Amino acid sequence: MAILLAAALPLSAQEARAGYELSEHELALLELINQARANPGAAIYLAGLDPDAVSENIPSLRQLLETGMKPFAFHPRLQAAAQKHTRDMFQYNHYGTVLPDGLSLEEKVLGQGYPAIDADLTLGNVVFQNFIAPEDAVWKVFRAMLLEELNSGDEKNLVLLNPDHNEIGISLIAGEMVFKGQTRNVYLSSCFVGHSLGGQVSELLLEMINMLRNRPEYSIQEPDPEFLIQEEEAKSLSLRGMPPLAEQVQLISAGLTHIFDMGEKLYYDPVSPEGESPVDRVSRFGYGVSEISNALAFVEIQENQSSLHYASNLFDQLILQEFLSTNGPEHILDRRFSEAGVAVGLITVEISTETRKDFLVLSAYFTKPVSSRMFAVGGVYTALKDEAGEEYWKGVQNLKLELATLVGDNVIESSRTGPMGLFQIPILPGMYKINLVDHDRVIASKPLIMPQENVYVNFWLREPDFNE
Repeated sequence: MAILLAAALPLSAQEARAGYELSEHELALLELINQARANPGAAIYLAGLDPDAVSENIPSLRQLLETGMKPFAFHPRLQAAAQKHTRDMFQYNHYGTVLPDGLSLEEKVLGQGYPAIDADLTLGNVVFQNFIAPEDAVWKVFRAMLLEELNSGDEKNLVLLNPDHNEIGISLIAGEMVFKGQTRNVYLSSCFVGHSLGGQVSELLLEMINMLRNRPEYSIQEPDPEFLIQEEEAKSLSLRGMPPLAEQVQLISAGLTHIFDMGEKLYYDPVSPEGESPVDRVSRFGYGVSEISNALAFVEIQENQSSLHYASNLFDQLILQEFLSTNGPEHILDRRFSEAGVAVGLITVEISTETRKDFLVLSAYFTKPVSSRMFAVGGVYTALKDEAGEEYWKGVQNLKLELATLVGDNVIESSRTGPMGLFQIPILPGMYKINLVDHDRVIASKPLIMPQENVYVNFWLREPDFNE
């Protein structure tokens, strides 16, 4: 891959592309959106609506008002699509998701190299006479977008509050438009959200990494002789295990911008040709880091391959790097680190005028944050049987987790399992329990006694004691 990037011209470099960095006010808009996803009830109330009435109209939001949903990671290719759409609205003097160019939403994001499994678009605007403070414009645009999807009363129109999407690109541009023959000043915003192949792979990868940190001896089962050389080291690691890594969306955003940058500037290294380091990238998204490591890997995209295939391939590369390092484990098996952002994005390169190759590229950040914090990290799984009668475990999505006091059962935090059954909840040292809740009924509970670091909390359900 490094040789290809040095020798080949990426498709994305064939035409001028908008800058992929978020402006100060776009970053503020992203923060408002992610705050709304973390606490939808509060955001709905601040927008001037009754959360209970909204949940009656859109029942799928009812269960998310308390638990919230995973924040969006910033994706540079969705950012490029959003910037192009906003500029095109000014060019055509037309406000809408469908413009005179006739391109569909899918064509817009695929045209920017985003490998979408699904994608959607929401718009916001504010018209003003002479001047409006940019921070006021950001709030008005955000409120307009939120009201647009909530007032419809249809869950199919949820974009910013759609838990199935996990990546976003935002544009916020000031300019002039003509309304009924009169020129007006206006801020226009486009927000593309989506879920990509890379997003699926990254979720699988973090689960694999945490499973390995919990049981490092699994790595010595690899038959490659290069692994066996490190068997004793792996055994010593297995004696103590390691706490899981908590996922941080700012680190994922930094990784995705890194992947995009490597494709645009033809390099394959943690540090860019201009000297931008991993610390620089995570700091751009407001993440305070004490220690950091950046791991890279890649795999060629081929037809009829699953997300699990790509995740396994990238995971094997990470293990190889770990045990072949002369400095010892410094990425996935480094006990210094407590948080991670596993980003997987697409790079397309031209080997020749007739040959193109698509790669999934990994840029994973492993960090110790400046501010110490802890999380309960785990998953909820149920036992199923395949056609041959063999048992396997599958993650259960959309189940509620509550962090409660050990005595009194007072709920402190809550969360919900994602598409793969994974979750994480912030915790403090003390005596707690985590309740697994299905339809307001506690179906399982596990104690947390005085944790001092991230802890695993997994629920394994053999009996059909929950409603899918």
